Amino acid sequence: MIKRKLYLFQIFILILIFSSCTYIYSEAPFNDSELTPLGETDFGKDFLLVSEKINATTESALGGSGTSEGLTKDDLIYVVKSLQYKAGI
Repeated sequence: MIKRKLYLFQIFILILIFSSCTYIYSEAPFNDSELTPLGETDFGKDFLLVSEKINATTESALGGSGTSEGLTKDDLIYVVKSLQYKAGI
């Protein structure tokens, strides 16, 4: 009986963890003017190159071969600019 309760508790915790990993916005968190096409960033260009190679050989979370759900150069992203601090200031 205790094993069954422990097992059910573990299942409950797993369901709780997986259900709390996603969030759907009721409205977009950024204005379109703040977003940049993926293909216009250095990271985006590298990402698209790598994802094309992966998708050509295997199905993946990046879109998978034969699917149309992968990221494209026209998808909009929010670019976070890093702040560089100088030592001694």
